[in-house]
Amino acid sequence: MTQYIEFLKEWMAPLGEITSRAMFGGHCLYCDGGVFAIVAAGELYLKVDSENRPAYEAIGAQPFR
Repeated sequence: MTQYIEFLKEWMAPLGEITSRAMFGGHCLYCDGGVFAIVAAGELYLKVDSENRPAYEAIGAQPFR
């Protein structure tokens, strides 16, 4: 899992300062200090709000359950 987290941090670096913290058996990803994603069981889940939800729904993304 550590290699995957490091890959994600490098890949997303253009967004800002990407850091991670192990939590709840997975990892939280932060951008400039704010949580924007979690990694659980090797899957990346991005935080969604009312502003970006339509874009995720348009590509068929499913909510984390």
